[in-house]
Amino acid sequence: MNSILIDFWVQTFAGIVGGFVGVWLALIMDRRRQARAEAVREQELQQQYARARHTVMGSVVKNSNETSRLRIRIDERGI
Repeated sequence: MNSILIDFWVQTFAGIVGGFVGVWLALIMDRRRQARAEAVREQELQQQYARARHTVMGSVVKNSNETSRLRIRIDERGI
């Protein structure tokens, strides 16, 4: 009778510990997955920001060149 009780408690304890370890490992893996997803999202945002900055700077350069060209033409006409 005593060995049956000990066997029951050992198996019950092992099952409970196994359950907690499984949940703990699942939480660790979920945190890692979220960290990777966040890093990828941050990298994509940086790339979008770089493209937008390049577009704006290109537009500013074009507008500056156009302004200089128009200023020269206006000065030539004497207006």
